[in-house]
Amino acid sequence: MGILILNRQHAAQAPFGDWLGDELVSRARLFTAVERAPGFSGFAGITTFTDYETNALIELEVLRLAREWQIDRIVATSEIDILRAGYLRTILGLPGQSGESALAFRDKIEMKRRILSNAPHGSVKVPHFTKIRQPLDVIEFIHRNGYPAIVKPVDGSGSQGTIIICSESDLVRLLALPMPRGMEIEAFIDGAQYHVDGLVVNGEMVLCWPSKYIGNCLSFTTGGITASTMLTANHPLNARLVAAAHEVLAALPLPPSTTFHLELFHTPGDELYFCEVASRTGGGLINSTLEMAFGINLTKTFVQAQAGIKLAVDDLKRRGRTPQKLLAWGLVPPGKGIFAGPTGTLAPFPWLAKHTWTMQEGTRSDGAQLSVDHMATFIVDAEDLATSEARLTQAWQWTVKEARWHD
Repeated sequence: MGILILNRQHAAQAPFGDWLGDELVSRARLFTAVERAPGFSGFAGITTFTDYETNALIELEVLRLAREWQIDRIVATSEIDILRAGYLRTILGLPGQSGESALAFRDKIEMKRRILSNAPHGSVKVPHFTKIRQPLDVIEFIHRNGYPAIVKPVDGSGSQGTIIICSESDLVRLLALPMPRGMEIEAFIDGAQYHVDGLVVNGEMVLCWPSKYIGNCLSFTTGGITASTMLTANHPLNARLVAAAHEVLAALPLPPSTTFHLELFHTPGDELYFCEVASRTGGGLINSTLEMAFGINLTKTFVQAQAGIKLAVDDLKRRGRTPQKLLAWGLVPPGKGIFAGPTGTLAPFPWLAKHTWTMQEGTRSDGAQLSVDHMATFIVDAEDLATSEARLTQAWQWTVKEARWHD
């Protein structure tokens, strides 16, 4: 079987030999970024590219390769490669997620339109939105819907390029700058932000569990952490959020096997509003946390399904039914200056399941630019919402105190 892997992860984050087996990897080809190639070995061929995220020579090279080497499966895990792989599968007639499906889970305008069309009377509401074709679209949207509003890329991730417009002065500052292409504006939804993550195999939902963001995905812009905690089974919103995930996925062209990450808002008026959904594993420590909770590595299973490996669905469903433990995780954003490393003191918390310093000593930082930027990560045991929030705060404050910076 000829497997082509499109990859923008470091080798430590994507151990394909462990996930697929050395024999399968030895017959596979890897396309990856130049800077991510070190550490990968055992492939039939490794092709590297500069400017990986935007380099269209990747698609050209895949089509050239397909003329001389049989490609049976394409494997992808990151946001940009999900779309690439979908279009390439459609062109080459390969199994897996199609280009149409990948676009529906990537383009924020497209996904909202499909939900409105296919689930018009569902329990999940969709905020007012419009695509920005010209600056006047922003002005008209504000006149119709008022402040606040959010401007963001239709295909962005990690909250990159997201701007909140709260006043006329914010609008003036936005319009004074060139408007990037591929943007949308939507009504700001005041409410707590939740996410539902899961796994679909052969059309069956085998894992689906909701969590709550502590703060929101823009907390890093004001010095906070990106953090999340799993909900208890008896949480008042647990069943509603799971039902919302089924509703949203049913409204979109869901691939036969995929992981997914859905974000929703719960308003003070007890309404659920759609934010966005992706046909991939959620970022941050979502995969690590759910693996510790359920014994299922979502990304590993996602890769195996794309590669055509037969999965033990019944076993996955059994393990995915109830978490063995509840956990919460946090990403501590870097400070400004040159990171001099931690003090070396051991964390004094027995409930701290995992803590990792991720920034190398000597790295210069201007602070977090994305919601997933971090100098350290941690996972804590979460007995309930109040306990997990308190523990997340303690672990965050301890990490900031232990980090050393200099100009």
